Amino acid sequence: MAERPIGANLKTALESKGWSYTRLIAEMRRVAAREQVRLPATQSLVVMLSRWCNDHERPSQFYQSILSTALGRQPSALGFVASPEPAGQSAPPSRFVEDGIAAWGQLLSVGGANSATLSTAELLSGASWRGPQQEPSSGSLLWRGRVGTELLDTLDAMTEGYRRLDRQLGAASVFDDSTHHLQRIATLKSASMATENRRRLAAAAGEVASLAAWQALDLGRPGAAWSYYCLATRAAREAGHRELHAYVVAETSYVLLFGGQVREALSLVKRARHLARAATPRLRAWLAAAHAEASAIAGNAGDALRALDQADEAFQQVEPGSGPSWLSYFNQAHLVRWKGHCLVLVGQPETTLAVLQEALDSVDASFVRARAGALVDLATLHLRQGEIDATCNVLGQAFRLANETQSTKNQRRIIEVRRRLRPWNATTAVRDLDELLDWFAA
Repeated sequence: MAERPIGANLKTALESKGWSYTRLIAEMRRVAAREQVRLPATQSLVVMLSRWCNDHERPSQFYQSILSTALGRQPSALGFVASPEPAGQSAPPSRFVEDGIAAWGQLLSVGGANSATLSTAELLSGASWRGPQQEPSSGSLLWRGRVGTELLDTLDAMTEGYRRLDRQLGAASVFDDSTHHLQRIATLKSASMATENRRRLAAAAGEVASLAAWQALDLGRPGAAWSYYCLATRAAREAGHRELHAYVVAETSYVLLFGGQVREALSLVKRARHLARAATPRLRAWLAAAHAEASAIAGNAGDALRALDQADEAFQQVEPGSGPSWLSYFNQAHLVRWKGHCLVLVGQPETTLAVLQEALDSVDASFVRARAGALVDLATLHLRQGEIDATCNVLGQAFRLANETQSTKNQRRIIEVRRRLRPWNATTAVRDLDELLDWFAA
């Protein structure tokens, strides 16, 4: 039976108490403190509440319990019903790394306790992405034909198509396609094929799983993202693809950053760079830029700037068309965009404006989500310089693009900049901005 929408029930409960999102979040934190669990940052919770209240997403069992207690309502009164959701997915956010990992086992229909608990150490080492051997059931979808080069080429072309759609339309439009594509590849895992083609199939699974993971994180679903990254790591290891393994490990750090685990994220990026020390220049440049961003978030400005220099140095060695296909988009324009983001984080306004403007002028218009992120960086810079009209104008542009792609990541950042505009709430620029951001208002 389909689950009932709960957005109207949550809105009614808030209205009856006269509470804003901010007031509800404060009460949720009191409940969480009593239960000795942690909740994510306020801007993350605002996005989550907005998605729940507008029926864009359903709260997990963990959040259903928190919301019911905070609002003083029975779960049934809010439309919450018993769900077959695995226990790992209902765990508090502070434990999603250890306990929020069910997708791998569910995807390949592999049971057992090991499918639900993967640590960071296992992420780095990896295990077979195909899971233990088992007899297929009568309802198994495993394909028993032979997998050849032509089929693998077709699968790779489809993956590239989903990457392009993701850049332009956003994760919300493509996530289901990516996960279905991953399931399609998984059905081939027991087919007959040459050893080299089996490695290619594992690499294809790793690429699609990492794409699905990135999309899940962009949609504000870190538990699912971690799950798919674990699968991608296993697949990369089975494929013997050291570069893909390093790339996935580095990307996984963004799940940790999402949860505020900065030190652990920085450790993962460093490990990824070690794995890729003999990799192609394009990947080494990408990893150095990721290191710079994690260092900047950690407050290590010196390390961030050194890593940016290393990214520039590596990129000078990049030859056109070289490097892995899944990183072919990463050109000089994207490195400049990333550099601008890092400079905003470390606070170097004297050089940041020119870098961000260069990025916005050079990044292809099809990279809608990336352009939105660069605009948020530019708005942040204007705000630091006290340029309120410019901040609101640029933030409005960023919102329009973020709204196109429904990027939770960019929405979180827009909310944060708007929060910092509170001292200027009475100005015309901010009031006009609020008309555009009406559903963000808390």
